[in-house]
Order: sequence, then structure tokens, then C-alpha cells
Amino acid sequence: MEEFKSRELMDIELVMTLKGHIEQPCEDEYGNNLRLFYLRQAREVLPKLKNPFAKEILEKVIEKYK
Repeated sequence: MEEFKSRELMDIELVMTLKGHIEQPCEDEYGNNLRLFYLRQAREVLPKLKNPFAKEILEKVIEKYK
């Protein structure tokens, strides 16, 4: 049970980190923002998430910026 709770917390932390980078992306040395990179990462992570709330948040962010 404790492992399950820990995994859910890790999911939400990961999603919130990705969400922040997608909504306010950094730029590379040429001024190109990195949103597309983070969107690819989000799509890759999405099927692996166990926390349904975290999954829903990430799905909405991906949909908003696709």
C-alpha cells in the first residue's frame, strides 16, 4: 500500500514538472523554445502513469498545446 501511494506521488510530481515546462518552456541558445521536446516526453510518459488524476492533468495539457 505504501509503495502504491509513493508511486502516485511520483506521478503527480512528474506531471507537474512536465506541465510547467510545457506551459512556460525554456529556450535553447538560439531562442527556440523547447515545448515540443517536453510534449514528446509527456506523450511518452502518459501510458505509464498509474495516478488517474495525474494522467488527466497531463492529457489536458497535451491537448491544449498539441
